[in-house]
Amino acid sequence: MTRIEWKNITLTGSIIAILFWIFLSLEMAMAASTSEDEKFTWPSFARSTPLKKEFTAVKHYNFTIRNFSPAVVVEQLAEPILFEELLFPEQVVRSHISAMRAGDYDWWLSTMDEQLREMMKTADIEKDFVEKRKAQWVALLQDTNVTMEQWIETGRYLIITVRLHSEDNPQIPKEGLEIPIVMSVREGTWLVTARLKIDDPVYQNFNSPELVEKDSIVIERTIR
Repeated sequence: MTRIEWKNITLTGSIIAILFWIFLSLEMAMAASTSEDEKFTWPSFARSTPLKKEFTAVKHYNFTIRNFSPAVVVEQLAEPILFEELLFPEQVVRSHISAMRAGDYDWWLSTMDEQLREMMKTADIEKDFVEKRKAQWVALLQDTNVTMEQWIETGRYLIITVRLHSEDNPQIPKEGLEIPIVMSVREGTWLVTARLKIDDPVYQNFNSPELVEKDSIVIERTIR
């Protein structure tokens, strides 16, 4: 089953604002888990031989997929769209990408909901990452065309996927690179959000080849 490769997630972290914070959170969670394990003392009493048990939990994720036909070219905006005029999700995507192409950090943050804005500012300031992020945008979007490809509705969230195309940018595969941008209605308008978890099956498998031919797919996860 096709999944988003970690190297692609790392490569495109600057486009999907969500990802940098997720990596940071995972590192902190892993560190905390290691710390707790070091403090924990196993019981010294005799115990029986372990018996392996198993139960199966089934979850159903309902979502709809529609393709932009034809794909919509994400043209560069000269300036940000006023907050009160961000009425449509496509406007948010266009503004989000335009901010990165323009190297305008504050504009980029303005396309996110309050929770994500604060997370990104805090993380970038602590890591002194603002200028490095801008450099990533230049490297990724130079000589690159961007189009909106899919419209995916899942619960309260909307995912619009954008595809990067370039014949000259070595960071972009020949077949292009499709990236999901997650949005929800916050503060009275559509904004980019980090509230949809990265392990959400719809987010992870939006471009699965199986979904082209089937109405549903089965994903198995083993928790040990």
